[in-house]
Amino acid sequence: MPRVLPPFGDARDDYAVFSGLAARLGVEDTFTEGRDTMEWLAHLFGRFRARHGEDWIEIDGNPDGYDGGVDVGSRGDHRVAQMLAIVGLRCRNGLRITRAESVSKSYPDFFADLQRMGVKLDLVPASD
Repeated sequence: MPRVLPPFGDARDDYAVFSGLAARLGVEDTFTEGRDTMEWLAHLFGRFRARHGEDWIEIDGNPDGYDGGVDVGSRGDHRVAQMLAIVGLRCRNGLRITRAESVSKSYPDFFADLQRMGVKLDLVPASD
């Protein structure tokens, strides 16, 4: 999706903010595992043959679908949760996406809209 507006002022994405906080707390390496935002997306989608550049990610499809049936973490990033939900549509055994409630940040009706389109979802409340 193309950027509609440039970031306002010194605005940064959530990952940059939390990475900065982790650095101040002395746990940046543990938090980031040496990856930036795009590297995390490529890592999370690596099993789906993903490639990425500075501001894009490309995922090869698989006409036969994927087995799925695994837990995948969104790390609380609404964009990752939404992409994983779409990938899950091609999984024979679905995906369980942790911290998927983060989609409410940018698209509160995302899962309801998927259901309205006929997608079968089992929405499980987050546990502490």
